[in-house]
Amino acid sequence: MFVTLLLKEIHNGLFSLKFMVALIPCLILIPLGMYIKLKDYQRRLYSYEQSVSIYQQEHPGERSIVRGGKAFRKPSDLSIVSIGPDLILFLLFNILLFAGTYMSFLRYDVR
Repeated sequence: MFVTLLLKEIHNGLFSLKFMVALIPCLILIPLGMYIKLKDYQRRLYSYEQSVSIYQQEHPGERSIVRGGKAFRKPSDLSIVSIGPDLILFLLFNILLFAGTYMSFLRYDVR
């Protein structure tokens, strides 16, 4: 008896107009959002790799922080699902050491 009632409620819920109206936008928007975030992740990863390779070409063999340096942060692998700390953490940490100390932080990726 209970199973019959449960199956009837599930059947009525799944084939109701309200469920279909809610399901159709979800089936469109969720994959579209994942596609957009995947393309954004690929763009940010490419930008990161380019920044690192340009820095390594400009400063070959330098492993000392005596003259300053840059630290690049790789985009999070899970940023496809959720942005998380990417909006809070810095993308580039730059230290220049000369008469005084100068530190700069690049919060947003500028392309």
